[in-house]
This record gives sequence, C-alpha cells and structure tokens, in this order.
Amino acid sequence: MGKSAWTTGGHYIAVVDYKIENGIEKFYVIDSGGKQRNGWWIWNSFASYVKHFYTITNPNAGKKGYTGTYPSKFPLRGYYKYGDGWKTCTSAAYKEQIKYIQQFLNWAVNAKLVIDGEFGTASEDTCKNFQRKVGLVIDGEFGKKTLEAAKKFAK
Repeated sequence: MGKSAWTTGGHYIAVVDYKIENGIEKFYVIDSGGKQRNGWWIWNSFASYVKHFYTITNPNAGKKGYTGTYPSKFPLRGYYKYGDGWKTCTSAAYKEQIKYIQQFLNWAVNAKLVIDGEFGTASEDTCKNFQRKVGLVIDGEFGKKTLEAAKKFAK
C-alpha cells in the first residue's frame, strides 16, 4: 500500500480471499499495520492505494495428503527391495511394513497392488513409478528418501 488513509508511509497488506457479492468485488484483507482494518473490503475502497500486487499460490491447494499408515521400521540396510517379504525380511513385522508401503503406493499412483507384504516385481515397478513422479533417483527401493517424499506427497 502506498501513502493513504491506511498508512502514512506505506506497508504490506495480505489479501487472502475474494468473492463477488451482489455484483460487487470484495477482498478479505489482513492488514499488518492495523488489525481494525482486517476484514472484507470492496476493491474500489483501496484499489487506488495499491502500488504493487503480488500473487502467491499454493501448488498443493486443494490436494490431500495420504491418511494411511507409513512404514516405521526398515531393515538394517535402510530400505525395502525386490525379494523382501518372501526371500528376505520375512518376519511378520517386516511383512506388515511392506503392506503399509503397498497401500501407500496404491493410493499415490493409483496402482492395483495386492496387499500381501511381499515386495515383488509389481511393488518394485510401482515404487519406481512413484519415484519418477516425485523426482527421486529411480531404483525401486523404498527407503528413507522415498518415505520422506511420500510424507510430503499430495494429490
């Protein structure tokens, strides 16, 4: 905002919402210089004082994160890979962690993995697909970096 009835020297305000009511454009303003001015304002009441208008958008607006369970236990090597669940890492605890991975991957990339606790070819390929989607090194191994990306992923 430039020098005006709102400010003697100028300062920033945040416009956080917009609506049209009875044909009149209104903006919800949060004013760092005076909380008494926070609220809905008709655009014409302050438009002439606006010096610069910056638009900031959230790339994840409207997207939702995964609400299921993530794996919390990794093998000593630090990742799950092809063969785990039937050749290696065959304990019930590890198979349960692989099931969490399979459920997440089904959600994240609309896969149709069988939730069986075995990290086979289909799980490896789906993991690669997810890694490709989020810009990770594509190795088909579900480890800490893939888990970190999974926790930030929204769709």
